[in-house]
Order: sequence, then structure tokens, then C-alpha cells
Amino acid sequence: MLPLVSVVIPYYNDEKYIHETLESIQHQTYKNVEVILVDDGSTEKESIRIFDDLKKIGFQTYRQKNAGPSAARNLGISHSKGKYILPVDADDKIRPLYIEKAVQYMESHTQCGIVYCKAEFFGARSGLWNLPKYSIEQMLLNNCIFVSALFRKDDWEKAHGYDSNMKYGLEDYEFWLSILELGHDVYCIPETLFLYRIKNISRSTRFEENRDRYISTYDYILNKHKELYAPHWIDVISLMRKENAKLEDKYIRLVNRIPFYGWLKGLDNKKKQRLKKFLGLG
Repeated sequence: MLPLVSVVIPYYNDEKYIHETLESIQHQTYKNVEVILVDDGSTEKESIRIFDDLKKIGFQTYRQKNAGPSAARNLGISHSKGKYILPVDADDKIRPLYIEKAVQYMESHTQCGIVYCKAEFFGARSGLWNLPKYSIEQMLLNNCIFVSALFRKDDWEKAHGYDSNMKYGLEDYEFWLSILELGHDVYCIPETLFLYRIKNISRSTRFEENRDRYISTYDYILNKHKELYAPHWIDVISLMRKENAKLEDKYIRLVNRIPFYGWLKGLDNKKKQRLKKFLGLG
């Protein structure tokens, strides 16, 4: 018999998108799937009503006070019966072959702990999601695995679940590092089977705009996973330098496209001050 896969969906005021997400799961070619939804303290009446309706039509649902996606995923997984877990956010979608191909690989590669795939954007922006190719060095520098990747429930237990301290963002990144600390490999299915919704304003954009919170969260991850970083720190620094060089090249190409940039660059300081005064900038 095919192993059971538990799809766990945190839900927070997601009434606009949840039916699309559930439809993409119901269209999976892999049929031994249970769906678990966790309402993370929704505040909108329509969202609450729709979540209650999902329970009435047979979905496995749970509700908690707002505590963030880490707590919501942990609650859902704690009630799951599957050998494998697939987190899916309530506004994203997966293509029909995703679960089937992920389980096939995991079943035949016992050392593998995480299976994901290529992805693309939809919603406010569309196109391929050009994530860096996975390597341990790349992963230690920045996350290159999105949240909707397949893993084993017993690895979730060994890793002590998602860290509830990660309330603002990067909770999936921190969890993947915990899985890697168990000594597992990672595999990316070379097909685009995951669809990530882009919104004009999202939890991720708000998190990235709060620089202090952003930096402190990365510091927390680094300190928690020091032993994972230690053998690779030279390679990570080398990769960081390469990434910085790419950004610098991109910046130079961008500023060189600014009209009159060459002329402005050639002005002496006295003329620059006159120009600033004329423009009301100095």
C-alpha cells in the first residue's frame, strides 16, 4: 500500500485563495493523502465562516489563537497520520504530479530528507522562480528550498518541529537546517510542480522591510545552528564574496543606464554643489 502523505495547511484570513489551493491538492495523481487545515486565529468573519464550512464538508480542521505558521504547522503535524508531510500555504498551489514524484524519490532514497522541485510565480507577478541550485554552502548562506517540500514525519519529531520562536519569517529555512543536521540529503525534482503566489503586500515583504527584525532573525538562526555552519564557514564566506561581486556588477550596469550619468560623474565638486542647489537638494 502507498504510504500516507499528510498535507498541512496553515490558514489565516485566506478565504480568497483556499479553494484554489485545495483544488490543486485534490487533483493530485497520488491519492493516499490526508489534508489538515489549521486556522491560526483568523479575524475576518468571512474567513472564519469559510473555514467552518471546510470542516462541515469533511476536511480535518483545527483552530488556535494566532501564534504564527510555525505553531500552526506543528499543531497540524502533531495530528497527522502520514509517513510523509507536505506543508502547503493556503494561497499557493501544487501541480498534479508533485506528491507522486516526491514520494517515489523519497521511498527509493532513504538517505534523502527533503524533496522539492522547480517553481514559478503567479498572482501579482508571474515567471520562473530562479532559486539557486542546492548545495550545503548555498543553503547556509541563504534559503534555496521553499516551504512546500516533502519530508518524513519522524524527522520532524527528531528535529523538534518548527521553532515557535520564528514568528516573523524564515521558519521554513530554520526547519530545513534542522533536517540537514540529521545528516540527510536533498533532492530537487527537475520539473516545475510548485506555484508560489505573489501578493503586492505579504508577510514576507513586511518582514524583509523591517531590517532590525530581519538581521536579528538571521543571527538567531546562525547561533542555533553553529555546529552545522562550522565545517563550511570558509566555503560560505567565499560564496558570499561571489554573490557580492554579482550584486556590484548588477549595480554598476544599472547606474550606467541612468540618463546623463556619465556627464554627472564627470562634474567637479563645485559644479555638483551648484547643480544640487539648483535642484533644491543642497
